[in-house]
Order: sequence, then C-alpha cells, then structure tokens
Amino acid sequence: MGLSLQLSIAPRQQLQRVVGGATEDPTIFPRTHKVLRRVSTQKVLLETYKMECEGYRSLMDALFSETFPQWKPLCFAFYQDRALPLRLILKPEHARSIDTLLLTYLQMAKGLGKEEVWDDGIPSWPTFIDTLLAQGR
Repeated sequence: MGLSLQLSIAPRQQLQRVVGGATEDPTIFPRTHKVLRRVSTQKVLLETYKMECEGYRSLMDALFSETFPQWKPLCFAFYQDRALPLRLILKPEHARSIDTLLLTYLQMAKGLGKEEVWDDGIPSWPTFIDTLLAQGR
C-alpha cells in the first residue's frame, strides 16, 4: 500500500514514492513514514535542507541513506539485486532505534529550518546531521 505521490524536487530530480526500495513498502520505519507522508515534512527535507535524492527509489531510502551514509552502498546494491532488503539485515530492535532517530531528526529539522537559526544559512541535510551529532544529539 504505497503512496504514488510524485514529488517535484528540482527539474532533474523526481521521486515517485515516499516509501519503497531498500526500506520497502510497507516500510521498516513506520513512525518516520507517518511523518514523512506529510507535505510539510517533505518540503523541509527537499526545499529547506536540499536533500539529495537523485538515484534513490523513494524519499525514505534517501532519508535513511543520507542520514546514515554507511548504509548508502547497501541501498544501491539492493537496487542492483546485489543485497537483501533492510528488513532481512536489521534486527527488529535496531530498526526501531533507527526509526526513532529518523523521527527525532525530522522533528528537529522542522524546528531548526529557519534562516535566522544558522550563522551561514540553512545547511544541507548531511551537514545538519553532522551538526547534531557533533552536539551530541
């Protein structure tokens, strides 16, 4: 039961789905999916933080891989039928922990997505995550 929503990101980038791909549909990150379905959340990621989505099959795959870049190679290997989906790799408790982190980062991103909060303008999504991690969040 995936959403067939088309997200216009930039002239060259378009995602057909919010979920699917390596993170599957139904997704292994259900709480994050609930928030990610909201257009306001999508705008924060795609417009405010300029999330890089080119090459991903879903917004959830992009969010997961761009937040946890160590998983990016596995995501693209899955697209080439050279890796299993995440539900077969991650233990359920690990998937729940990641779901909680993704949800927390999305909520923080919405609150911090204002130009005046940042000295040098709103950062890219990877820089935003690096900043949070450097602050121990």
